Amino acid sequence: MIFIAFMPLLGISQNVQNNYLPDYYSSVVVNHLALVNPAWINTNDTKASFNVLYKSRVGLLNDVSTQTAYADVTFKPDLHIRQVARVIFQNEKEGPYIASPKFYGNYSIRIPITEDISISAGLGLGVSAHDFSAPSGTGHGSVPDGNGGLILKYKKLEFGAAAYQFFNNKLVVLNSYLILKRYNLYYIQAEKELSPFLILKGNLFWRQQPLSDIVNSTVMLSYNEFFTMGIMYQYLRGTSFLTTFQFNKIKNPIVLNLSYNSTFLNTRIIKSQSFEIGLQYKINR
Repeated sequence: MIFIAFMPLLGISQNVQNNYLPDYYSSVVVNHLALVNPAWINTNDTKASFNVLYKSRVGLLNDVSTQTAYADVTFKPDLHIRQVARVIFQNEKEGPYIASPKFYGNYSIRIPITEDISISAGLGLGVSAHDFSAPSGTGHGSVPDGNGGLILKYKKLEFGAAAYQFFNNKLVVLNSYLILKRYNLYYIQAEKELSPFLILKGNLFWRQQPLSDIVNSTVMLSYNEFFTMGIMYQYLRGTSFLTTFQFNKIKNPIVLNLSYNSTFLNTRIIKSQSFEIGLQYKINR
């Protein structure tokens, strides 16, 4: 019954036209920047990584969830240039009837300009779909989708810019128009070594999109690369609390991300809390 009431908002009712904007993980700032910029490349000795993330809401929207899985492999054809091949799958479930699966292939390359400066570029191409399945009827639509990004890095400071859904495609499901309108993402990230064991990290994030932008500010403190904790303020949307644990860091690390997105400092009419969990397995050289 909840989703029947929300159908005009979700773009499934008759003769409705809506913009589609994919979900956002607050934990991307900790360990999953590849999900907000296709140019992102790991700077350590990681040869490959396998990642899964899950986000679930509580309260009125408790039937809404997001699942993501991606894997990447790093190539170094010489001592300077680094390249990554990546595949990403994501699905958003809005109750028992609505799903929005996406699949991308992603290539990125990082080229050093000087000893301290490097530039990365990335391109992702794939398919975005929207499915509706209920006793009253079924519908399916899919369109090509793509994204591209650039990252400029100077020592421990980096700036990233990316464009997603850059084809501006439109699909129709049960006479409802869903527009994949282009949106842009920007971030600035920096870190400062406070001691041999403590690292302070900061991130500013802006997702420029139709209707209402997403603007976040995050501060994190990492201890010996084993434990990281942080807090994120999402402008008008609330506050997130982030935690990361890294095990077996010398050989093949396993990283666990936990996030709680609260309604503290949320001033929007529709308020929803959510939990995120992420797991990453790295294969080092």
